[in-house]
Amino acid sequence: MHNSIMRYLGMPVYDTANEGKGVTAAEVAKIVADALAAQKATDKKEADEAAAATAAKAAKEKKDADAAAAAKAAKLKGKEGEEAEELADEIDPSDDESTRTAKLRRSQARYRVKAKKLEEELAAARAETDMKLSAALEKERTTNNERLIRAEAKAALREAGAHSVDDALRLLDLSSVKIGDNGEVEGLAPLIAGVSKDKAWLFGSEPTTAVRSTSIPRKQADTVKDVMSLSASDYERDLAELGVRR
Repeated sequence: MHNSIMRYLGMPVYDTANEGKGVTAAEVAKIVADALAAQKATDKKEADEAAAATAAKAAKEKKDADAAAAAKAAKLKGKEGEEAEELADEIDPSDDESTRTAKLRRSQARYRVKAKKLEEELAAARAETDMKLSAALEKERTTNNERLIRAEAKAALREAGAHSVDDALRLLDLSSVKIGDNGEVEGLAPLIAGVSKDKAWLFGSEPTTAVRSTSIPRKQADTVKDVMSLSASDYERDLAELGVRR
């Protein structure tokens, strides 16, 4: 048995037939014992190193986990409600399968609630936009209709012979005048007929303006004289009567 060990260890093999040329049995036993002790020491060293590496890895993982927990705690500080829940459900590398699944389910539930809320807000925004657009279009339609009605009213008053179209237009209540589906103005003719009848002086031929006479009154005309026919004394007398001083 010792010979097999010696061969395995690469040492001289004890041969009883050649005693004195090899090693003794005691020496073999010592060599084997030393070899086994060395192997045992090597195994222990490797085991210690593996244990130390495992401990170091565990310590690093714990340190990383503690740092992650501290970072999450810092994020959660001052947070409330949905934001705090989202931060609390962030996936950590240290989470096991069940913890990770629970977090994902909670996140999915929050997502569905948020998506529904966003859809409702979008629908409300669309409704508000449609309402504003409809109001703007109605305002534009009303403005254009009013312009068309006023233009048609002016044309009708001018055709009816109004002396001052703007003055006659002020007398018309155009609130009853509408634009039909065919785009034609409706209800204007009765108004024109009424104002042309009630305010006839605004329509028809232009009134003549009296011209003041600039002719000299007869009494004054009789006193007009031909200056060239006056004598010097008469001319001086007439000037004095008129208050003219020379």
